[in-house]
Amino acid sequence: MFSNTVIYFALLVLFQVALRICFYHPEAPIWDAATYVSMGKYIFSAGQIGFIEPARPLLWPLLLGWFWKCGVDPMVIGLVLELIFSMGVLILTYMIGVIAFDKKTAFIASLLLGLSPVFFFWGSTQLTDIPASFFNLLAVLLFLQGVPLFAGMAAGLAINTKFVHVLLPLFLFFWYLAVSKKSGRIRQACGFAVGFAVVAALFLLAALFLYGDALRAVTDGKLVYSYHQYSFVEGVWRSFDIFFKTEGWWYAFFFVAGVWGILRSAMKEKALLVLCLTGVMFSWIPLLATEVSRFSLAGLPFFYLIATRGMLVFAEWATRLVRWMGIVLFVLLLWFVVIQVQRDCTMNCDIKLSDFQVFAAKNMPLLKGKKIWVSHPATLVYTDLKVEELIYYGQIVPKITRLHEADIVFFDSRDVNCYQADLICIDNRKKFAQRLKEGFIPFFSYGDPADIFGGIFYRDPKTLKKH
Repeated sequence: MFSNTVIYFALLVLFQVALRICFYHPEAPIWDAATYVSMGKYIFSAGQIGFIEPARPLLWPLLLGWFWKCGVDPMVIGLVLELIFSMGVLILTYMIGVIAFDKKTAFIASLLLGLSPVFFFWGSTQLTDIPASFFNLLAVLLFLQGVPLFAGMAAGLAINTKFVHVLLPLFLFFWYLAVSKKSGRIRQACGFAVGFAVVAALFLLAALFLYGDALRAVTDGKLVYSYHQYSFVEGVWRSFDIFFKTEGWWYAFFFVAGVWGILRSAMKEKALLVLCLTGVMFSWIPLLATEVSRFSLAGLPFFYLIATRGMLVFAEWATRLVRWMGIVLFVLLLWFVVIQVQRDCTMNCDIKLSDFQVFAAKNMPLLKGKKIWVSHPATLVYTDLKVEELIYYGQIVPKITRLHEADIVFFDSRDVNCYQADLICIDNRKKFAQRLKEGFIPFFSYGDPADIFGGIFYRDPKTLKKH
């Protein structure tokens, strides 16, 4: 006979699959998803197809690229893999909850996490956040089970899926040395470090092979972070306002109650670890300028464990309110449905971008071998063409001076996302559009360089033939 836990997870998986089928609709892949697919193609075609961005981690592109090389559509397998990793996140959240708290807390937390708008939406976008959270949780579970070597390896996989998870191994290594029982702490810390170092070394060797520089991701990543860096003073309130507006402000109350419940208890070490991990994984989010909800996935499972603990603590304070928990869950589910129905698809569905994709697919023989520049990685994601340059924020100035090197340019000024206060970026974007308009011949174009401008342009009349 199956245990209640197995039956629960079977129902939970079926429920999640049903929800994703109900809400699924084909979309153009967003920027990062298209970039990872293109990186996978680049790696497994020896640089003949797609393009590479050294600032990004390699694990997800390697997975997608390997399946593509085996003849599987990377866009489809990306959705399948994210569904599998999403189910893994829910299962690992439950297992950690059982160890750190109890089965009741673990059960409710995994259920609420599965209904989270952030978890559900970003679990079907083919990005690295869900897989990274899976490895993150796996490292914590192995840590709690006393398997430091494999915990370190899982932490290494988490970082090489999403770099910001570097906080996790640092924190766990410190916990081994400062908090764990004295007997064997050095041995455990060394085992964790060795496991992490083995995985890190493999990916550093891969980076050395691809870029000729094992630390290229660090140097290139500085530019990306410098552009996204946000004022800490302004960012704290903004970040938490976005997060709780998405998840529901009532969770703030339950989270505080959960923290109080943990601190007033006998300071159970494993529960305290979950509380500290919540703070660690949310600590860097106020430094971000965009996509706060997506980046909160790193700490979301821990947050729900603490918030669920707060719900149960609150129920202990007023047992008569237990019967209202069903109403609370219903409201959460209703909130979830509203978020999904009203979600904004403007960043995923762009008419001109679709025109670009259709043009690229129909004219692939003419475009092969040409130096192609694009302003959005999804433009050629459905083709076997190589992208020579990606036009985006932070690097628009050198692109202006080197524009004469391009044969074909797919450009939409909206892809060069300048902040309203960044007048220099806006001015450079206008200069690039004007230079493109004056120096290239449009296959088709729209708009004005001073505002929204784009189209497909070619440098030599012999390069493309108008049909």
